[in-house]
Amino acid sequence: MRETLQPGWRWTQDMQPIVGTTVCEIEHVRYVLAGAFRIEMIDGSVMDLVPGDLAHIPPGHTGYVVGDTPCVMLDITPPRNTSSHNHMSEP
Repeated sequence: MRETLQPGWRWTQDMQPIVGTTVCEIEHVRYVLAGAFRIEMIDGSVMDLVPGDLAHIPPGHTGYVVGDTPCVMLDITPPRNTSSHNHMSEP
């Protein structure tokens, strides 16, 4: 899935109220096409993503767009098996 996040986008402002958790609890695999994105893990570690980066992002993170350029990423996370049938879950 291709995702474009605009400057000023923050997980804590734009997603936390929707999902109702303190951090994102979904594992992601992301490839950055444009812009920059910062991941902050609950353990305090930080990962900065820039174009050309491929990143595995485990559950327990927040993130935000860095700078004044939209961040364009491909989410290439494999489907999760949440029941007896394999299916893609909504991001």
